[in-house]
Amino acid sequence: MDNDLADLEDEMAHGALNNIAVFCPGLTDGSLGDMFYFHSFRSLGLIVDVVQDIRAMNGEAVHANPRKTGMIILGGGLPKHHICNANMMCNGADYAVFINTAPKFDGSDSGAHPDEAVSWGKIRGSAKTERFIHLFNFPPFDWLNQVHCNATIAFPLLVAETFAKKAVETMT
Repeated sequence: MDNDLADLEDEMAHGALNNIAVFCPGLTDGSLGDMFYFHSFRSLGLIVDVVQDIRAMNGEAVHANPRKTGMIILGGGLPKHHICNANMMCNGADYAVFINTAPKFDGSDSGAHPDEAVSWGKIRGSAKTERFIHLFNFPPFDWLNQVHCNATIAFPLLVAETFAKKAVETMT
């Protein structure tokens, strides 16, 4: 990616300027995949190597040792699956927070709770945990690290709280 990018607010520009890998495991899913297909009839120059992407993503987790790995999953589905699987390659993430609105009862990966990821080795059994937070006024559950809320609401609040704690620590 060109490091001379004008829009520094863009996530891709931020990644390029700070040498942060950006993966899109579902690149060929849906309408974008359709556009790649149609484009291939006009130009054979575009090559999408999903195997190299998965090797790079899994490699990030495998080569993280002795550092720790963590996951903040906004939503679910395909990105959640790939991020969790990458951490399974290094015996599980040390930290995990899932923010989504998916129910557990339908058996989807999106709604799977962190304890299910522990059972597969995607999160370490010794992982740092937080109490389950459910923002729909249901009774409290004993699940850990999952917030049932729209990510556009919950994630900014979590980020703001993190920076607020850091500011208080700096001032004291």
